[in-house]
Amino acid sequence: MDFKERNGIFLYPITSRVGMAHYNDHLKYRGRISAENPRVLRKQPSKKDYEEYIYLKSQAPDFEIFATKTSKRKADKKLREYESDYDWRDNIISDENDKTGLTSILGDVVVPCQFTEIRERTDSIFNSQPFIPVRVYDDWGIISTGKNPVCVLPFAYQNILTERWEKQLFFIQEWDDLWGVFRIKNDYYDESSTDEKPFTLCSIEPFVPCEYDDISESELQDSCHPTTFWILHKDEKIGIMTPYGYTDAIYDSVELDHMEMAFVLYKGNECVKLSYFDVGQAESLEASI
Repeated sequence: MDFKERNGIFLYPITSRVGMAHYNDHLKYRGRISAENPRVLRKQPSKKDYEEYIYLKSQAPDFEIFATKTSKRKADKKLREYESDYDWRDNIISDENDKTGLTSILGDVVVPCQFTEIRERTDSIFNSQPFIPVRVYDDWGIISTGKNPVCVLPFAYQNILTERWEKQLFFIQEWDDLWGVFRIKNDYYDESSTDEKPFTLCSIEPFVPCEYDDISESELQDSCHPTTFWILHKDEKIGIMTPYGYTDAIYDSVELDHMEMAFVLYKGNECVKLSYFDVGQAESLEASI
């Protein structure tokens, strides 16, 4: 994705016309693990490939079931090939009426062919998404995945983009061209479950009101890995958004404290320092000014 530099901060536009095009390309082509080759350069797996991949993954990293070093190297090479060269995501399909849907590589229905447009390809066999944006005629909304989808956000929006990394946020554009954010809320999960992914009931809730001109993505670089945050733009002012909260766009500029995972926000002659985890907490804001 293209980026812009502002005061030493790299910004990846999400909601501009060019930014949306690049963001949709990322959602469409990005691989499950790390490869970012366009889909035309990646292999389409079969059910047999899937079964072999799951088997090899269960044997990694030692591959003790294989008798010789040569067979172990071949198994490891094949596993790495599956993870880097194959496209495991769901396929966008159309019916005779040009209605669009999604099916997994195993042939399971992820979204039935009932919609005008689906932009992103989910990864249902490895990391199923409970919700996905779809378009009906001119309007975008959000539905649940599965054979019998339920509308969880009405078809009333000009654009909807799923946040590309954790897929817990949705960038929403109303017909007045202003942007906001909804997020997935976990209403219930089975605390007694020993499963890696326990049973969970989810819903969609408003997070950031639709009153911003644009939204950009950036990163804090701590000692372990990059941590994503977003900048809200409104009338030449900026605000900060993290998964934990947001500040309104009332600031002139921001500096990043990568070591402390914090933001220093400037407003005229005043400044405030907020931890990544405290953004949006009013008491922290008032205490720090």
